[in-house]
Amino acid sequence: MREEFDELKRAVLGGQRIITISQLTSSSAKAYALARLRSETGKKLAIVAESNAELDAWSCDLEFFQGYFGEQEPSVISIPSFE
Repeated sequence: MREEFDELKRAVLGGQRIITISQLTSSSAKAYALARLRSETGKKLAIVAESNAELDAWSCDLEFFQGYFGEQEPSVISIPSFE
């Protein structure tokens, strides 16, 4: 898992604009990886969700992990769809 994370980190720091996390199956695990990626790279990340319910779940998980990594300023902005 560490090697895969390091590969994602290198991609983001190298300027890659679209990344995919395919080896993690739960949304919480993906949220952890993205929160850690944001913390370690300082980059802003955008997540596209299929529904407002999925967006809400992502937001909750990311806000939780933001605190885990000690970030104080809000880093999650949700823009709901008009479904």
